[in-house]
Amino acid sequence: MVDSQELYIEMMCNEAEAYDVLEELTDAKGAEKIGYLLVSSDKTTIVEFYCTEECDTVAILRSFIEQHPEITTILTMSTTQQLMNSCLDMGLKYEVVGANFRDWQDTQESLSLQSRKALESDYNYLKENNEEVFDYDEQINEWISNGWVYIAENEGQSVGFGLCTPTLKQEYNETADIGILVASEHRHQGPTTRSPTNCWVCY
Repeated sequence: MVDSQELYIEMMCNEAEAYDVLEELTDAKGAEKIGYLLVSSDKTTIVEFYCTEECDTVAILRSFIEQHPEITTILTMSTTQQLMNSCLDMGLKYEVVGANFRDWQDTQESLSLQSRKALESDYNYLKENNEEVFDYDEQINEWISNGWVYIAENEGQSVGFGLCTPTLKQEYNETADIGILVASEHRHQGPTTRSPTNCWVCY
């Protein structure tokens, strides 16, 4: 399932022109690829940007825009933190052009789900049920230690997990993205499928 805002940007990415971000090697034997940018087919909009964590993303983004004065817009979602934080660090003005919400499907059934913060002992469960939620295994423990992961339990049995992750740097705001994943063996069984939002409103 693809969210509408993500689909809109992904459709632009399919037709975008790619630019590599290169860093000269110290031994003067060429350059190493450290990131990339995707620019819309009309060359006016940056639709995706990524660099390795040790890079100065603000300097890279500013330099690219200066070299391409035809760029007037940068599109980003709240989940693409690197690009959004870089734009805010540059002091660029922004506006919210859309928001995506899941359809609400209420249920009359009594729910007994409880949620708790994930512990290090939940690592294997999260790894086994990771469906491209975490980019790499080490990220699981990182997010657990940050307090961003919650476990949903029904009568003492884990039935899924949720995330509550900051969308921006703390100095900009205190908003967060919330998402849930119901473990595959517990899907299509009633409340855990039809009304997950009820269970996680405590976030």
